[in-house]
Amino acid sequence: MEILDTFPKLLKRNAERYGDREVAQRRKDRGIWQEYSWKDYYEHTENFALGLVSLGFRTGDRVAIIGDNDPEYYWVEIAAQAAGGTSVGLFSDMMGDELKYVVNHSDSIFVIAQDQEQVDKFLEIKSDIPKVLKIIYWDPKGMWFYDDPALLSFEKVENLGSEFKKGNPSFLDESISKGKGSDVAVLCYTSGTTGLPKGVMLTFDNLLKCTQNWLKIDPWKDGDEYLSFLPPAWGTEQFMGLGAALSTGKRVNFAETADTVQEDIREISPQIVFYAARLWEDVTSSIQLGITDSSVLKRFIFNKLLPFGYKIETAKQNKQKMGLWLRLIELLHYNLVLKPLHDNLGLKKLRVGYTAGAPLAPDNFYYLRALKINIKQLYGTTETGTNAIHRNEDVSNDTVGQVVPGSEVRISEEQEILLKGPAPFKGYYKNQEETSQKIDDDGWFHTGDAGHINERGHVVWIERLTNLQTLANGYKFPPQYIEGKLKFSPYIKDVVVLGGEREYVTVLIQIDFNSVSRWAEQNNINFTTFTDLSQKEQVRKLIASEIIKVNETLPEQSRVKKFANMYKEFDPDEGEITRTRKIRRSFIEKAFKSLIDALYLDEHSVSLETQITYQSGKQAQIKVEVAINDI
Repeated sequence: MEILDTFPKLLKRNAERYGDREVAQRRKDRGIWQEYSWKDYYEHTENFALGLVSLGFRTGDRVAIIGDNDPEYYWVEIAAQAAGGTSVGLFSDMMGDELKYVVNHSDSIFVIAQDQEQVDKFLEIKSDIPKVLKIIYWDPKGMWFYDDPALLSFEKVENLGSEFKKGNPSFLDESISKGKGSDVAVLCYTSGTTGLPKGVMLTFDNLLKCTQNWLKIDPWKDGDEYLSFLPPAWGTEQFMGLGAALSTGKRVNFAETADTVQEDIREISPQIVFYAARLWEDVTSSIQLGITDSSVLKRFIFNKLLPFGYKIETAKQNKQKMGLWLRLIELLHYNLVLKPLHDNLGLKKLRVGYTAGAPLAPDNFYYLRALKINIKQLYGTTETGTNAIHRNEDVSNDTVGQVVPGSEVRISEEQEILLKGPAPFKGYYKNQEETSQKIDDDGWFHTGDAGHINERGHVVWIERLTNLQTLANGYKFPPQYIEGKLKFSPYIKDVVVLGGEREYVTVLIQIDFNSVSRWAEQNNINFTTFTDLSQKEQVRKLIASEIIKVNETLPEQSRVKKFANMYKEFDPDEGEITRTRKIRRSFIEKAFKSLIDALYLDEHSVSLETQITYQSGKQAQIKVEVAINDI
């Protein structure tokens, strides 16, 4: 029996086992759900793989893929692997210089792009990516009059593959059988919080062994639906949308667009979802805003029953028995409030919701758990996979769970979290020096995260070691912990906590434009732009009140003394956050130095002249007056 140690082998197995009888993928297109059986999945993959081979793709070559979650993305990835190559994930909002760097650094010879928008990016930099032979697109809308010789449609490549197969009927079967678990399946580029992105070489063993250990804790069941929403360029989706789905033969669903995901998820009602922490924060904000906008009676019922939700969740986490009265309250709470709430969120059938990428703040996590949303934190890295996760019967608000079978976690003398996954990654592409720095002689991967293991055997994540800050008086504080508590407010989208080597803690606040603008309209406050709204006196008082609530939960020296509302949103195109929406703290401290300095002076406002970049790539200079606010 052939060892099923690669994605192509698993796909071939599923196509033979299920054929047209089982749906493998569904996507919504123009309001209609389109279904693809396992046979369809394999045939598209086979034809595209052979099309690439006919165009010059050879064993060891790479294809770079850019686009949103679509079946084609997964067909292309497995096609490249089936032909003996490797896929390279590109985040869909990457722009010129980033694209040039990753495509050239990875030695990709084909670029597979979703649509006209992505194709245009590459046509602008075509002369700077000389190794690329063809730019292939899968959505033809708007592409009819393009005549660049570098362009090919997805359909054309599939047709080339179909023709190639006639003369080489066993080519792909032989290529797939040669694949091994130790082969590099995908290059996942890190988010680049501390420098240039690094290409993590993940093998099939990395992806499949980690996935199989994960599924021992939370097995996928018959009839399960998974919503593919995480960027495929991020390692986590490689484990879920590919590794887990291929291993179990379960269905993967794709929303029509990012803007329709809330509507689409209600129709799918998946049992399994995986959101980055930022998206769960958005879920929390939407619930809070929904309650604020609801009728007086609904608000009254929700606010009266929520404390019981907390009490019930606390009892479960502490493994305490609930009396009959509390069980009756739980039943009432669910049927009267939570059941319709879950339905509105598309989570009525949810069995487990995961969060990772950055730890979800305990306040957010506890709130969602109190609303009977079975959310679990997990911890790991692109390099080592998932190394810790909550169990259903053992959840804690302030931890990231227990060690996953097959993984090891150790805490160094410097309080750094060290990891070993079930299969070591092959290192960083073209960067042996960085590989040697991150993996010690005993095989431990150095995460750069501070943490410990508590008495219950849970891993507790504290902060990035480099992010721990020290006030001028020597007092140490964790900025990300404070940021997480502040982001629990529905009016705060993002936060940067400051104070290293200074006298006190301050923050830069990015307001949540949707919720604050609704609040302003309800309170008859006129505004024009994001900048105008952020600097309104009433809005600054609103944010101050939210900061005061958090200050009451913090030690005296960790409390925020001053803040400024950002006049713009943090943007990955301007380097302020990564593509996975992590704050690039060192960059922000340099880019907004004059604003930060003003927070530590006796100033009431500061005038800034800054350059902004629009989505089109055009740049403009603007002048703004930013208020400095005391708490």
